Amino acid sequence: MLWKAFHNKRFYAAEDLMMETLQCHLLEVDLQQAKVLLLSYNRPHQSMEVWEEAMVLKDLLETHDLDQRRLAKLTGYSRSWVSRRLSLIDKINEEVCAEIKMGTLTSSHARALMKLPRDNQAQVARVITGTGQREQVTFFSYILCYSRRQYINVVDDKTQKTLFSELIGAFIYLDGVPREIKSDNQKACVDHWEMGQPVFNRKYLDFASHYLYRPLTITPGKPTENLKVERPFYYLERSFLNGREFKDREDLKAQLRGWLTEVNDVREHGTTRRRPIDRYLEEHPFLQVLPANHYDTSQVTHLVVNQESCVQWKGYQYVVPRKYLYEVCPVRITEEHLVVYSPDGEPLVTHPLAKQGQKERYVGVPQKTSRKIDLALSDVVTRLQYLAPEMSVYIEQVKRHKPTSWGHHLRRLLALKVNYRVDDILVAVRRAQQYKVYDAGTIERFLENNSEPRYPIKLSFKTQNNNDYEH
Repeated sequence: MLWKAFHNKRFYAAEDLMMETLQCHLLEVDLQQAKVLLLSYNRPHQSMEVWEEAMVLKDLLETHDLDQRRLAKLTGYSRSWVSRRLSLIDKINEEVCAEIKMGTLTSSHARALMKLPRDNQAQVARVITGTGQREQVTFFSYILCYSRRQYINVVDDKTQKTLFSELIGAFIYLDGVPREIKSDNQKACVDHWEMGQPVFNRKYLDFASHYLYRPLTITPGKPTENLKVERPFYYLERSFLNGREFKDREDLKAQLRGWLTEVNDVREHGTTRRRPIDRYLEEHPFLQVLPANHYDTSQVTHLVVNQESCVQWKGYQYVVPRKYLYEVCPVRITEEHLVVYSPDGEPLVTHPLAKQGQKERYVGVPQKTSRKIDLALSDVVTRLQYLAPEMSVYIEQVKRHKPTSWGHHLRRLLALKVNYRVDDILVAVRRAQQYKVYDAGTIERFLENNSEPRYPIKLSFKTQNNNDYEH
């Protein structure tokens, strides 16, 4: 007798409705028929897990001496359906089987894992289920057209600065520059298209001119033009990434460098039928010689020296001489250093870039004193006057309406440069002047509600609150 367990919901619903009787069909079947009925009744309701279906099929196959063709006919499913379910048991290792039984892996996961060697399946499964750490990474790929020798690296972003740095790395790795380079249609290279022709980014053209190569790009809507670059990514996934574990990014980069030379360079390429390293020896004489000096990929920006006498870059505070408090200073960021210049262009200090994940917030030695040192009021007034001509009038108005605390308000007004742009501060001051508002706190609240800060997180500050301003 087979109880139609798949209709439990109807039974419980009947109980809730206080029904005393239910219609029931009794079927007298043997064990083989009962197992087949289990699969047949599951078809419309899908109440069995994929793994349970596979177990029933496996039992029918082994206990009742049935083949896949007979199983398909008895259950009403296709032979491919039966084959896929049986493969879950035959091609998946024991640890992954346990995950499937517990429901932490889906049938889609199982089908993907089946394509891997059994020894590697558990490692990948741990990543899928979250028992291993996961991190999304981006790869940069550069490949020589003739030899198919390749340079690949892990990058943090897809900015133009990163593109230039990686192209330079590829030129050094392959010891030469080709006469033409075809990129994909990215903003770092192409601004837009006009009359069917690409308009290249000005800085990218400057980079190409430095290395004397002709820039090309793929045509939108014709992805096949880039297959020589895109297709090797499939080989990278299959040959390098499948089944590997990495401690961190540096470990990933180290293993990648080894794979490039020990595997990728010496394999037989599917198209050329030769090893990329052998064809590279033929191609190398035709590459252009590297220039004496590489293109400067440093990023230059302007940062305000905050109340801690530091400039902030990517969450870290780089110490600057205190005399430049609240000044806007040019800052040059290289691959390894951060250089701060005075407003006049004089180099002030060079710091090593903070390492990713570094706990120490400050780079350099913060200037600690027993008493907070503020700028002299004469310097505060002078710097405010440099913002715009009308600031002189507003300064005098603040002095007149705040006779005992005008210095505090002017210092606080100057300190707004840390979080807000000068143009926004001037808009707020003009509005304050229009409505006869001379309180720096009110101006700051206006900026909080009506302007975008320099940084995603506002930097707090406290000015020295005393009345001894006339020194």
